[in-house]
Amino acid sequence: MPGIINPAEGIRVNLTNVKGWHNIPLRSIITEQTGLVCSLENDAKAMAYYGEVFVEAGRENNIDAALLAAISAHESGAWKSAAARFKNNWMGLMTRFGAKRFANKEQSIFFVAELLNRRPFKGQKTLLELASVYCATNPSYWRRCVPEWERLLSGSDRAQVVSVR
Repeated sequence: MPGIINPAEGIRVNLTNVKGWHNIPLRSIITEQTGLVCSLENDAKAMAYYGEVFVEAGRENNIDAALLAAISAHESGAWKSAAARFKNNWMGLMTRFGAKRFANKEQSIFFVAELLNRRPFKGQKTLLELASVYCATNPSYWRRCVPEWERLLSGSDRAQVVSVR
């Protein structure tokens, strides 16, 4: 969540973009309304954690972490798609019945990192080569969008063609 929070107490201290949100016991409200246990974390801190997950998945599978994050951002609609939110599918993977379900977001990231080292992906060394396999329905759109995500996520002024190491 954006703004200032107290994660230990589960209190929204200040929501920077909404007036009147000060010292709201948000964790208690969510738990009471849904019956679910929840935790609060600042959005920047939460995304830093997932950055580490992309790095670790990339390292373990000899895949560029920026490539994994760029694929994830594109395939999940900037992590806002229904598949990302409800099925923990951050990588756009489909089955014949619809979006693949994962136990958690980390599992989906590691699954794709491992998948990129197997057929039909094995031997595809560049983002452009991967596009025709990863997104067979519209590889030209994928080839344009994923490098743009990589540029945005890396903070680079120019898009790079990242490769599988």
